Amino acid sequence: LNINKLKTIYLDLIYRKLREYWNIVCIQELHIMKFSHIQTSNCYWQVFPLVRNNSTARKVYLVIWVNKRLDTNNWKVVNILDTNDITTIKIKNGHSTLVIFNVYNPYNSNNTQNNLDGFLTRKQAKFYSSEDKHII
Repeated sequence: LNINKLKTIYLDLIYRKLREYWNIVCIQELHIMKFSHIQTSNCYWQVFPLVRNNSTARKVYLVIWVNKRLDTNNWKVVNILDTNDITTIKIKNGHSTLVIFNVYNPYNSNNTQNNLDGFLTRKQAKFYSSEDKHII
């Protein structure tokens, strides 16, 4: 969902009964409150880039919400260094692994695409080593 930083739309998402229908919600151009807080529904864990608090990093434009009903032992945050434009989680079950990337691609730069390409190239065996691994 690209909500174009609109507070009204963002608050509507927070208070809607999303958890009944969606386990994973990827949001872009989210509304950021004072002091860089990102408001999240109490039914979800929020996942944002790990360099978010780095003073030299760009502003955060995206977040992934993970439903609190999902067992935290079955998913984890995947850290992609040096970017606030990619947030990633890996979900495992007994049969397969799913990796979800939320990618914000600024119109004036290829840096995000280069970071993602470099990350996937370095981690190729981890993400592509068998048929039971999927990337979204």
